[in-house]
Amino acid sequence: MAWIGLDIGGANLKLATSDGINSRHLPFPLWQDQHGLAERLVTLIGSLPAKNLAVTMTGELCDCFESKAQGVRHIVSSVRQAFPEANLQFWTINQNWMNETEALANPIPLAAANWIAIGSIAAQQSSGASGALIDMGSTTTDIVPFNHGKVTAQGRDDSSRLALGELVYTGVRRTPLMALLGSAVCAEYFATIQDAYIWLGLAPEEPHNKTGADGRELTRLRSRTRLARMMGGDDSSLPDAAIHRLATDALAMQGMWISKAIGRMFTSGHYAWPENWIVSGEGEPQLSKWLRLWHPTIEVIPFSNLIGTDNSQNAGAFAVARLAANTFEP
Repeated sequence: MAWIGLDIGGANLKLATSDGINSRHLPFPLWQDQHGLAERLVTLIGSLPAKNLAVTMTGELCDCFESKAQGVRHIVSSVRQAFPEANLQFWTINQNWMNETEALANPIPLAAANWIAIGSIAAQQSSGASGALIDMGSTTTDIVPFNHGKVTAQGRDDSSRLALGELVYTGVRRTPLMALLGSAVCAEYFATIQDAYIWLGLAPEEPHNKTGADGRELTRLRSRTRLARMMGGDDSSLPDAAIHRLATDALAMQGMWISKAIGRMFTSGHYAWPENWIVSGEGEPQLSKWLRLWHPTIEVIPFSNLIGTDNSQNAGAFAVARLAANTFEP
């Protein structure tokens, strides 16, 4: 009996089944349409039997909610609204499960717990004693140390993890370029890092996806226009070489943020230098390139290689589905 895992973020809804057969995601800006969440979850699951659902979330941080607790409760209630007959289990930062009643009464442990689910699966599958999972999604990058099959991260919420370097607030889609490049560019939300990835050929075009910073499609042509605006120009005033330099600089700065966080964690004495490096998420290919460049002697293992299925992009959903199956199935 396969479990369905749901990872409910602020910008994307992700699904995977514990048997690894199904894996999908939908863009959904929760902060713009919080009351439409239940309907979109039904769309996401489609014809799959919504009998046993394992849920994790990060969408509670959206600024449409007055507090994390309110956000968690809204997400829990929306899942129940979408699937009134389902058996619901919610993953917590304490690496255990809550049912719906427990989650509504004590919501904070559910907040932003997907990283520890992915880390737990990576730790269980790792062949060495010590290791690190690096998961880069659309918005953030998680650096999760583990040892002897257990996650050993010191942080337990976004605030503490940011302070420790275990959470780096940059991903492959939503990071504004002005955050990465500061005063070198316009302090306007004209473009995101995804435009740099698309321009450089590191991410595919999505002509039907109108989630660019200007509300238009994710194509190389539109990415060029958005990148030009970051330099106070437009398509007619800036050559391709200038666009390429900007995109390259943005990607280099993103890599520097992540590299500094890794150095801070594993060269400061807080954690042992990992024997295994596991990468996951939508940014898995770029993380692999960076790690091999920064540390040529280490072995980099794609998350999908560990689990025997291509679920890396939706790793959080797969992780809670597999953990629920391990916990609740005979």
